[in-house]
Amino acid sequence: MSDFNVCVKNITSDFPIILNATLKNVPKISTKLARKNSQNIVSRYLLILCGVIVLTWYLQILWRMRRLYYYYYKSPGPISLPFIGIGYKFLTRDLGAFVWKKHRRAIKPAFNQKILDAYQDVFWKKAEILADLFKKEVGNKNLELFQSLSCCTLDIICETALGINMNTQTTNEMEFGKALDKLMEITSIRTLNPLHQLEFTWKINPTSREFDKNMKIFDDFVSTVISNKLRDYSNRSTRRNSCFEDAVAPVVKGR
Repeated sequence: MSDFNVCVKNITSDFPIILNATLKNVPKISTKLARKNSQNIVSRYLLILCGVIVLTWYLQILWRMRRLYYYYYKSPGPISLPFIGIGYKFLTRDLGAFVWKKHRRAIKPAFNQKILDAYQDVFWKKAEILADLFKKEVGNKNLELFQSLSCCTLDIICETALGINMNTQTTNEMEFGKALDKLMEITSIRTLNPLHQLEFTWKINPTSREFDKNMKIFDDFVSTVISNKLRDYSNRSTRRNSCFEDAVAPVVKGR
């Protein structure tokens, strides 16, 4: 009985100390709980916000591609494999065998050996200009090759495929080429940046205005080339048999 009294006495004597220590830790515990609850609330709202953004982005993509999905579900074949065997129907309308054969007959002469051999003169001429430009840079340790090669490539493509002599290597007037490079750069930036996927966030970005500016340069150049070549084809006064565009002009014009 004496041992029991000793235990009770020890407990009663230590109780105030334990109570005081507990009361001192109450503010710390409550502060930690409040901080943890606030962090949980913030995390929950951030998760909801991210979910809303992702859902909005996904719905916007569905809305922009609604016509594509409409024809996709109407196309025959397995739903999970829309491109296998029916890709031409999925990407564009079926022109039919008659139209396909007509276009094939119109474009086939552009790939005969005579026209391909005629391109060699253009290749040599533009390559000689490029070589002369490189000769002037002999001894220069820092040489920008991309710009020179881009100008040479653009001159070759425009003269062989479009029948237009751009002379960007000698005149350094490469507005179309610079616009094309800028469009590719901005497209890569938008593709890799999730914030630019939403249309309204993209429109308020200054890069979108730069994209529209370069796109206008690109569209104006293409429209000018097409209108001029169609006019030349109609007049039949400045046609060149070695130009790829002359062979496909009937197809472009719808004949």
